[in-house]
Amino acid sequence: MGLAFRHLPLAQKKTFLYLARKIVPEGGFLLTYEPTLLEDETREQFLDRSWLKLKLVWKAMSQEEHRNLQAHAYHCDFPEKFSLLNRFMIYLRLATQVGFLHGECLTE
Repeated sequence: MGLAFRHLPLAQKKTFLYLARKIVPEGGFLLTYEPTLLEDETREQFLDRSWLKLKLVWKAMSQEEHRNLQAHAYHCDFPEKFSLLNRFMIYLRLATQVGFLHGECLTE
């Protein structure tokens, strides 16, 4: 799953993992890819930084499509800091609480 988990606040991330565990077969796994906040970055700074990059890459989109996508991101994206996810093992705790054997955060 890519670029979707960050749309959920932390409590809903746990609910999602619980539901995913019900459909992932024994021995299977769930892999997510998500951008994270820089250590000294707020959510708003992350969104601004990300949006500047995306505007440069997604040149084929109309201005209206850009506005719609930007509004979606600013309303729906809730990225976490990698250190928070890793240090406190949030994914590990959430994953094991719902029945996965383990969870792990990796960097690029």
